[in-house]
Amino acid sequence: MSLPQDKLEKLVERFESIQAELNDGASQAVYAKLTKEYSDLTPIIEGYRRYQKLEAEQRDLDALMKDPLQGEMADIAREELETLKPRLADLEHQMRILLLPRDAADERSAVLEVR
Repeated sequence: MSLPQDKLEKLVERFESIQAELNDGASQAVYAKLTKEYSDLTPIIEGYRRYQKLEAEQRDLDALMKDPLQGEMADIAREELETLKPRLADLEHQMRILLLPRDAADERSAVLEVR
């Protein structure tokens, strides 16, 4: 099962446009809103970039294993791939959690009464 690439690519585009707006000097009213959205997107974008690196590494290791001329390197690649797969699965799980819609009540203050 793979992550929704189109949704993640749109988030990356939004993240980069916010970054550009902040670098250009947004007005005071817009600045607070943009920094909030930027901070909300940062963990998702960082996780997605780590995920892309691990996927690229997995593709490289697969290619290395399939090359008949590699011999011992193919065995090393196979071992490395065995350690990479669980990390990739864990990161995919974390990304799915980050992509879940947020509850509107998460942003509000709470009143706790202790009796």
